[in-house]
Amino acid sequence: MLKAIGWLIKASVFAIVVLVIANYLKVGSKTVSDHLKTQLSHAENAEVVGDVKDWAQHVTKDHRGGILKKTDIEAGIAAAKTEAEPVLARAKAAIAPARKTASAEAGTVAEEISSTERQKLRALMRELNSSRGSN
Repeated sequence: MLKAIGWLIKASVFAIVVLVIANYLKVGSKTVSDHLKTQLSHAENAEVVGDVKDWAQHVTKDHRGGILKKTDIEAGIAAAKTEAEPVLARAKAAIAPARKTASAEAGTVAEEISSTERQKLRALMRELNSSRGSN
């Protein structure tokens, strides 16, 4: 982290030094900074710059359209969720009594898993985890 901060400070100092030298160093009757301004103003009038501007506008318009479509989809999903909430609540209410009766019929006695079965399951889990890690 300190190296990155040091690098940023060095780069900032270098940029400041270059700007100061460009403002004081004269070539002919103009400074280097003035020469750069003139050259860049001529470059802005070039046909390539117009093509790049048109392309950038097309890309940003396309991006905005994609964002609008995404928000439309999200709004539709939210609307579907709000419409489905009452149906889900009724379904949960209908399922809850059925679960209670099924558990009462099966009894509350839980089956005990033998120790050998547990060992086999643990070995299988370790094997699956090790094969997943090697992929």
